[in-house]
Amino acid sequence: MKNNEVLRYPLADIGPESPVMTVRLHRTPSGYWRFDVRYNHQIDIADRLFNSLAEHAGLEEKVMSLFNRIPRKGRCYPCLYGCSALFCRGQHFPNRESVVNLIENAYLPCWRYAVDKIMENYTSGDSWLHAVRKTERQYWSVVNRTAPTEK
Repeated sequence: MKNNEVLRYPLADIGPESPVMTVRLHRTPSGYWRFDVRYNHQIDIADRLFNSLAEHAGLEEKVMSLFNRIPRKGRCYPCLYGCSALFCRGQHFPNRESVVNLIENAYLPCWRYAVDKIMENYTSGDSWLHAVRKTERQYWSVVNRTAPTEK
């Protein structure tokens, strides 16, 4: 069994501009597993939008639903630091499968939802940045609208 592992999740297939999330797994000498999520520049330029869209997809509920089912191992309970799409890391997980299950069944669907929303504005020949900016304009204009007041 390897002590270090890197899982790469390409979220779209648009060539060298493809957004990719990377999960680094590490097995500690005491037998616990910890993880850290990293992302490439494509996600970095869309961080606020990406995080908001992932939250809209129910990220926190999905993560906490799975996280609360992870059993304790030894003296330590699993710890999750950050429940956002961009800042997630954890430690004291009892096994590799519990980490992979959390990533693939909670985080990954929300990441894909966010990228799919951005890709709706992507056309061949455009850049990822152009699609991000177009999606930001659409998304923030809808989010910032207020209900009309009656007179």
